Amino acid sequence: KQIVSTADPTSVGDLSYIDGCSNTVVIPPPRNGDPCVNYLHFPPRINQTVHTHPSIRIGYVLAGSGLARTSNGDIPLKAGDIFVLPRHTKHCFVTSGETMSLMVFHPDSEGGPTDEHNPMKLRTLL
Repeated sequence: KQIVSTADPTSVGDLSYIDGCSNTVVIPPPRNGDPCVNYLHFPPRINQTVHTHPSIRIGYVLAGSGLARTSNGDIPLKAGDIFVLPRHTKHCFVTSGETMSLMVFHPDSEGGPTDEHNPMKLRTLL
Protein backbone atom coordinates (compact mmCIF):
# COMPACT_ATOMS: atom_id res chain seq x y z
CA LYS A 1 0.00 0.00 0.00
CA GLN A 2 1.43 3.35 -1.04
CA ILE A 3 0.86 6.32 1.25
CA VAL A 4 0.54 9.61 -0.59
CA SER A 5 0.72 12.89 1.28
CA THR A 6 -2.03 15.37 0.47
CA ALA A 7 -0.01 18.24 1.92
CA ASP A 8 1.32 20.77 -0.57
CA PRO A 9 5.13 20.50 -0.31
CA THR A 10 5.42 24.24 -0.98
CA SER A 11 2.90 25.20 1.69
CA VAL A 12 5.67 26.23 4.07
CA GLY A 13 9.35 26.99 3.84
CA ASP A 14 11.91 24.89 5.68
CA LEU A 15 13.49 27.79 7.62
CA SER A 16 11.82 30.08 10.13
CA TYR A 17 11.37 33.75 9.29
CA ILE A 18 9.76 36.81 10.91
CA ASP A 19 6.53 36.41 12.94
CA GLY A 20 5.68 32.81 12.03
CA CYS A 21 6.48 33.14 8.34
CA SER A 22 8.90 30.71 6.69
CA ASN A 23 11.41 30.63 3.86
CA THR A 24 13.55 28.30 1.79
CA VAL A 25 16.75 29.14 -0.05
CA VAL A 26 15.85 28.09 -3.61
CA ILE A 27 19.03 29.25 -5.36
CA PRO A 28 21.82 29.56 -2.79
CA PRO A 29 24.63 32.05 -3.26
CA PRO A 30 27.65 30.42 -4.93
CA ARG A 31 29.81 32.34 -2.49
CA ASN A 32 29.37 34.74 0.40
CA GLY A 33 27.89 38.04 -0.81
CA ASP A 34 26.58 36.70 -4.15
CA PRO A 35 22.91 36.88 -5.26
CA CYS A 36 20.36 34.30 -4.16
CA VAL A 37 16.65 33.53 -4.52
CA ASN A 38 14.36 32.66 -1.60
CA TYR A 39 10.86 31.21 -1.38
CA LEU A 40 8.79 32.98 1.30
CA HIS A 41 5.54 31.70 2.78
CA PHE A 42 3.13 33.87 4.76
CA PRO A 43 0.29 32.17 6.68
CA PRO A 44 -3.22 33.65 6.84
CA ARG A 45 -3.78 36.67 9.10
CA ILE A 46 -0.13 37.67 9.34
CA ASN A 47 0.88 41.23 10.16
CA GLN A 48 4.65 41.07 9.95
CA THR A 49 7.00 43.29 11.95
CA VAL A 50 8.25 46.30 9.97
CA HIS A 51 11.82 45.78 8.76
CA THR A 52 14.32 46.83 6.06
CA HIS A 53 17.03 45.25 3.92
CA PRO A 54 20.37 46.81 2.88
CA SER A 55 19.71 46.05 -0.79
CA ILE A 56 16.86 46.02 -3.30
CA ARG A 57 14.36 43.12 -3.26
CA ILE A 58 12.50 41.95 -6.35
CA GLY A 59 9.60 39.60 -5.72
CA TYR A 60 7.13 37.49 -7.68
CA VAL A 61 3.85 36.36 -6.10
CA LEU A 62 3.49 32.62 -6.74
CA ALA A 63 0.16 32.08 -4.98
CA GLY A 64 -2.35 33.76 -2.70
CA SER A 65 -2.65 37.45 -1.95
CA GLY A 66 -1.74 40.10 0.58
CA LEU A 67 -0.10 43.48 0.94
CA ALA A 68 3.40 44.84 1.06
CA ARG A 69 2.93 47.68 3.54
CA THR A 70 5.60 50.36 3.00
CA SER A 71 6.29 53.86 4.27
CA ASN A 72 5.11 55.03 0.82
CA GLY A 73 1.77 53.19 1.06
CA ASP A 74 0.36 49.71 0.62
CA ILE A 75 1.15 47.60 -2.45
CA PRO A 76 -1.66 45.09 -3.12
CA LEU A 77 -0.21 41.72 -4.16
CA LYS A 78 -1.84 38.75 -5.90
CA ALA A 79 -0.60 35.68 -7.80
CA GLY A 80 1.35 36.71 -10.89
CA ASP A 81 2.36 40.16 -9.60
CA ILE A 82 5.96 41.39 -9.55
CA PHE A 83 7.09 44.02 -7.03
CA VAL A 84 10.26 45.93 -6.22
CA LEU A 85 11.30 47.20 -2.79
CA PRO A 86 14.19 49.70 -3.00
CA ARG A 87 17.03 49.30 -0.51
CA HIS A 88 16.29 50.45 3.07
CA THR A 89 12.52 50.60 2.39
CA LYS A 90 10.66 50.06 5.65
CA HIS A 91 8.09 47.36 4.90
CA CYS A 92 6.14 44.37 6.15
CA PHE A 93 3.85 41.81 4.57
CA VAL A 94 0.21 41.45 5.59
CA THR A 95 -2.26 38.68 4.72
CA SER A 96 -5.94 38.36 5.52
CA GLY A 97 -7.80 35.04 5.21
CA GLU A 98 -5.43 33.28 2.81
CA THR A 99 -1.75 32.46 2.53
CA MET A 100 0.72 34.18 0.23
CA SER A 101 3.83 32.65 -1.36
CA LEU A 102 6.63 34.68 -2.94
CA MET A 103 9.84 34.05 -4.84
CA VAL A 104 12.29 36.85 -3.95
CA PHE A 105 15.60 37.82 -5.57
CA HIS A 106 18.32 39.16 -3.25
CA PRO A 107 21.26 40.77 -5.10
CA ASP A 108 23.52 40.08 -2.13
CA SER A 109 23.73 37.57 0.67
CA GLU A 110 25.45 36.71 3.91
CA GLY A 111 25.57 33.02 3.09
CA GLY A 112 27.59 30.70 0.96
CA PRO A 113 31.24 29.74 1.07
CA THR A 114 34.02 32.27 0.92
CA ASP A 115 36.94 32.11 -1.48
CA GLU A 116 39.05 30.46 1.24
CA HIS A 117 36.29 28.15 2.56
CA ASN A 118 35.03 26.31 -0.48
CA PRO A 119 34.73 22.55 -1.08
CA MET A 120 37.63 22.39 -3.55
CA LYS A 121 40.15 24.06 -1.24
CA LEU A 122 38.90 22.34 1.91
CA ARG A 123 38.96 18.87 0.29
CA THR A 124 42.34 19.21 -1.49
CA LEU A 125 45.19 17.70 0.48
CA LEU A 126 48.85 18.44 -0.24
